[in-house]
Amino acid sequence: MPTDDLTLRTVRLSIRPLEADALDDAQALFEVLGDPALGWWTGEAAPADVDEVRDRIRAWTEHEPDDQRWHNWIARRIDDGRPVGYVQATVVGPRARLAWVIRVDAQRQGYATEAATAVVDRLSADGVGIFEATIAAGHEASEGVAWHLGMEATDEVEDGERVWRALLSACRRSRRRAPSGRARTGPARTARSGRVCGPSRSARPSACRRSASP
Repeated sequence: MPTDDLTLRTVRLSIRPLEADALDDAQALFEVLGDPALGWWTGEAAPADVDEVRDRIRAWTEHEPDDQRWHNWIARRIDDGRPVGYVQATVVGPRARLAWVIRVDAQRQGYATEAATAVVDRLSADGVGIFEATIAAGHEASEGVAWHLGMEATDEVEDGERVWRALLSACRRSRRRAPSGRARTGPARTARSGRVCGPSRSARPSACRRSASP
């Protein structure tokens, strides 16, 4: 599918597919992942340089199985062009597994929900009807994002993380407002970004193991 067909835009964000050979994309992703503080949530060391980031992008975008579609978007603020994070989706038939990562200094501003909502809307237009994320226990910010996307926690657990799921009708309902006691939308990331059936979970960022609250 042409890159232009997957370019998304929201009130505050421009969300474009990551390209391994685009230096600008690698530099933008390095700005997101280069902060060592992000590793407190992701459990990953910050990349050493832009070349390492380009290698990660290649791992996320190359060798896609015939029965899957791998999507990776970089989200930038429209007003100043700065990257705030990225969103990923692995699509297998009518099902998509989502993940999101937001730069530390851009967290708690609703960017994750805004970007992920745009992705859900785009994929649903392509016929995707089931959306999932896996979230570590106590990761309230990501639970808030999933809840605002219409997802509900299931009884399923993968690698120690709870599977959240929404059907298309739930995703398209009016955007939810969190009742008292419910975590508000948190612009952190899902607990795991592993491919649904990818060649290796290490091809995606590792699990978020802590609450996104600083």
